[in-house]
Amino acid sequence: MSQHSGFHYSQLPHSDSSTDALDLLWFDDSDHPFAPSELPPDKQFRDADCISMRSSSSDPNALVVGIQAGSNENLDGHRHLDLGSFVLDALGERWILDLGTEPEIGRRQAWEYYRVRAEGHNLPILNPNEGPDQKLDARAPINLLESTPTRATAVVDLADAYAGHVSKATRTFELVDRQFVPLADEIEEGWPIVDFWWFLHTAAEIEIDDLLTTATLTQNGKKLIVAIERGPSRADFEIRDAVPLEDSPHPEQCENPGVRKLAIHLSNITQFKVEVSFTPAGEG
Repeated sequence: MSQHSGFHYSQLPHSDSSTDALDLLWFDDSDHPFAPSELPPDKQFRDADCISMRSSSSDPNALVVGIQAGSNENLDGHRHLDLGSFVLDALGERWILDLGTEPEIGRRQAWEYYRVRAEGHNLPILNPNEGPDQKLDARAPINLLESTPTRATAVVDLADAYAGHVSKATRTFELVDRQFVPLADEIEEGWPIVDFWWFLHTAAEIEIDDLLTTATLTQNGKKLIVAIERGPSRADFEIRDAVPLEDSPHPEQCENPGVRKLAIHLSNITQFKVEVSFTPAGEG
């Protein structure tokens, strides 16, 4: 078996046909030692237009951020209006999550469904209405600007995704000291934004402090602290259900039981920066 699998593996680069998932059945790593700890903690996947940043490549409790960019084209396939969205794991838990697919797609335009729309992801929403909440053919470049033993930085350019609302929009993710994640959303030289929302989806319990600027997420006895570090003076947290906004489309669609949103809501703004940090707090 080992000789067979080794031969099959060695022939993959020379095969006339493309490889597929079934080739994993024949993979034998005895001749190809693999140590996860030797992998770089940060990686930009250019074909998929995404980036992952980790506190460790081998620790199952590592702090991990996965960031989506790329293009909004092909919504009838696997794409959603999710340019700039992300997921976050720490302490062996998924804290900031993606809702996944919407089975009802096909009855109406894909972008009408909550799980496809930007508001159904972990993103800013500008001037929500019944139309698409990101530009349908938008592209969002992403770059890993820094990757050192103590720090990683990635930036997504969202100006095209929110064209018609702003002329410049960036989303910057950092992994500082490999221990916590600051996330900064910055809009410059924009037209007046009557209605601005900022959403995170989580299955954790959420408790907001009296100042409305720090949220403690709790699940399975573990905690993640989410704090507004910088923003307009009226920026504060609120908790909402994972459902469409009032002005959004409301087709028949999947519900999202057990999931709530941590939200920030601002009105009548032009230029601003909102920075939120994520810090694992262990058990307690």
